[in-house]
Amino acid sequence: MARARSATSICAQIREIFRPRYRAGTVGQKRATIVNNGSAEIVRMLNSAFDALRRRATTHYPPALRAQIDALNDDVYPNINNGVYRAGFATTQEAWRGSHRYHSFAALRCWSLVSQLPAQPAIRN
Repeated sequence: MARARSATSICAQIREIFRPRYRAGTVGQKRATIVNNGSAEIVRMLNSAFDALRRRATTHYPPALRAQIDALNDDVYPNINNGVYRAGFATTQEAWRGSHRYHSFAALRCWSLVSQLPAQPAIRN
């Protein structure tokens, strides 16, 4: 393997050696087709996919909070999830700074929201 000069060239060399079969989290069907690879959509699908197996009704996407959840996802996905990728594959220092800035501010916004939540026990019976 030749000496790599950037993160992008390291990833290119690794791809040549390992040839990954999967590149993103996916939910598939029996035909092995990609249905969705967006984490928010997957959580929404899993919210009701196993209803028949549950002992009690639960929801991870309650109707009363959907607008807030969607607004948070609209901030988290482009700025945190994709921000990490953009910074990691940036080819210039300016591009890295821009991605890092958006990622950092979004992370601070999320931390601010989490710090306002009431304390919860780690395990519930």
